[in-house]
Amino acid sequence: MGWKNLILGEKMPDKDDPKYQKQRENEVKAGRDAAKALGVDKVAGKTQRFALLHPRTFLAIVFGFVVVCLGYNVYRMFGAYNQQGETQTAIERQDSRLRQKGVIKKPAAGRDPYGEERQLLEREVDALTGTGKPMTYEDSLRVKFLLEQLVRINNLKKE
Repeated sequence: MGWKNLILGEKMPDKDDPKYQKQRENEVKAGRDAAKALGVDKVAGKTQRFALLHPRTFLAIVFGFVVVCLGYNVYRMFGAYNQQGETQTAIERQDSRLRQKGVIKKPAAGRDPYGEERQLLEREVDALTGTGKPMTYEDSLRVKFLLEQLVRINNLKKE
C-alpha cells in the first residue's frame, strides 16, 4: 500500500463489479440475517406502511421529534450559559449534593478534620524553607505544591 492510496484511499467499487461481487453478496446476506434476527426488518416494514398510509401524521411525528430535541438542546445550552457565573468545581458540586442527601456529615463544631494533614504539610514546608540554604528548583516546586494543598484545606475548612 503506497502513500497515495493511504491518503486518497481506493476507488469505490461499483456494486456490479465482478471483482467485488462475492464480497458484496456475503455482506448483504450478513446484513439481512442480522436485520431478521433483531427484528429490524419487520419494524422498518411497519414504519414504511404507516408512513405511506398517513404521510402527514408521520411527518408531524418525525419533525415534532426533531423540534423537541432541538428545543431541549437550546434549553440545556442556556442552562449551561447561565451557570458560568458560578465558579464551582465538579468536586464541590458532588460534595454539596452528598451533604444534601446526608451521605457526608458535616464535621462537629470546634473539631478540625484536616488538622493533622495541615500540620504535616506545614512541617514539611518549614523543613524545606527553614534550612537557610538556597532552594533548588525541585524544592521550590515542592513548596509551591504544599502551599496549594494548604490553601485547599483552608478553603474546605471554611465550608
